[in-house]
Amino acid sequence: MVYLEYYNTRFWRCEHTSAKTVAITYGKCGSDGRTVVKKDFENENEANKYIERRIKYKMIDGYIDTSDPKPMNNSIDINNNDLMVRSSKCGKRNVTKFVDSSHIVVDSGVARIDEMLASKMEVYNDFSARLALVDSTNNKDVYFTMQVLVDCKKKKRRVIVDSDTHLGRFYVFCRWGATGTNGDINMDGPFDVGTAVRQFKATFHSKTGNVWSNNNTHRCDKDSEARVGVGKYEFMPPIIPKQHSKWYYYLTFDPLGKPDGWYEYDRDNACQAEVLYADFEHSNRAARFSTRLVHSRSSGFTYSVNLENMTQRNTSSGTIRPIERTTNGLPPSMAPNV
Repeated sequence: MVYLEYYNTRFWRCEHTSAKTVAITYGKCGSDGRTVVKKDFENENEANKYIERRIKYKMIDGYIDTSDPKPMNNSIDINNNDLMVRSSKCGKRNVTKFVDSSHIVVDSGVARIDEMLASKMEVYNDFSARLALVDSTNNKDVYFTMQVLVDCKKKKRRVIVDSDTHLGRFYVFCRWGATGTNGDINMDGPFDVGTAVRQFKATFHSKTGNVWSNNNTHRCDKDSEARVGVGKYEFMPPIIPKQHSKWYYYLTFDPLGKPDGWYEYDRDNACQAEVLYADFEHSNRAARFSTRLVHSRSSGFTYSVNLENMTQRNTSSGTIRPIERTTNGLPPSMAPNV
């Protein structure tokens, strides 16, 4: 018997009820589902080939093999060629989740390609990577982001891959550029899941020199620094923003007459700063990650942010101002020593 699930929302079960009979049950997790029976196989070998073919296309479509919540000895009644299976509820159990929506989200750059498609996409099975190449000796600070995305709501359409017909609903998205900018974007697809995953892994290897694992725990170390010297990127972890973290800069002698004091970063700049701060901490506060760039889309200025000394420098005017990060949702209580 084979049991597959799709995003913990739908299940598909296939089992022999006799040598020449195959029963397939499908439906929403938590329901008994609907069952159909095929009895027109000439022998057991034909029935097995049918099952293998159906499993192949279900897995191409995004289903995964997992534990069956239905007890193996559930009763089966056959009446008028209908099979009624009394199964238990799917319930909550320890299975692999395709998407952990708590922290891995579809990159905002996808909407620049197709806003409607972006609203229907999810990251497939945690295939998402943020990469950074920070080489101060060569004045280089760039990023590369890539994801395998699945169109969860689009009607299935068929594409030809390697002279075989597969369901193509998977895409490989990439965004890259100088840190602090929107960068360039590209999205390939639609593919079947195998092609999309292979392209993702090949790109990851070419950029980092490492082999992708869904449990990536690469930390920035001396080997990482050596790879940077030969133009290789470093893997950065998914960012889980602190709910109450805020960023401020201290303004003095404002040419527009604003009073001296702490002023909060706008939302976009604060998000940029928070990501760079997380990268700095992830690198064990490596010196090469201490000074990064934040681009303000509202003002048009780019700032060199020193996360070790907590200052920002306007790259155009050269003005340096103190900055602070708070996690209590409030501005800094004291003025800096300026």
